[in-house]
Amino acid sequence: MHRYFLASLMTLTALLSSTVSFPQIQRPKNTYRAPTTDTAPKYAPQVHPDRTVTLSLLAANAAKVEVQLYEGAAPRMPMTKGGEGVWRVTVGPLEPEIYAYNFIVDGVVTLDMSNPNIDPGRSGHRSYFNVPGTPVRFDERQNVPHGALHAREYVSDVLKMRRRLLVE
Repeated sequence: MHRYFLASLMTLTALLSSTVSFPQIQRPKNTYRAPTTDTAPKYAPQVHPDRTVTLSLLAANAAKVEVQLYEGAAPRMPMTKGGEGVWRVTVGPLEPEIYAYNFIVDGVVTLDMSNPNIDPGRSGHRSYFNVPGTPVRFDERQNVPHGALHAREYVSDVLKMRRRLLVE
């Protein structure tokens, strides 16, 4: 039975390959090139050396745009519409910290789509930016000597299996 099935399958394959022609599929040429210039979003928050921050939003058809910073229950701040429908406001100087914010466009709370930094909070998502400190804050990366990291293995009596831990 098995031999008969294989012979039938081979005959069917030969028959199909001799009577049916399949067109060659041409894949489109890959024309993608990585950007060679600065890839920062055009309207992302700009943190200036004096710790002021300029927030921008492209919303050409909006009638009213505000920004809400969530540090210290700050009030909503109106933004000014400029050329090409770009709304802007400069805040600060701000204390070194991470600041969460949202835009309010004609009464609708929205994220800053030009800013890849999103905080997915429980009561809604917020965009955020970092105002670095001098000296650096405890949560910022610092160029300081670090210790060695060692991987150790042990047998867990509770789990009855080999475990791994890292020790600095």
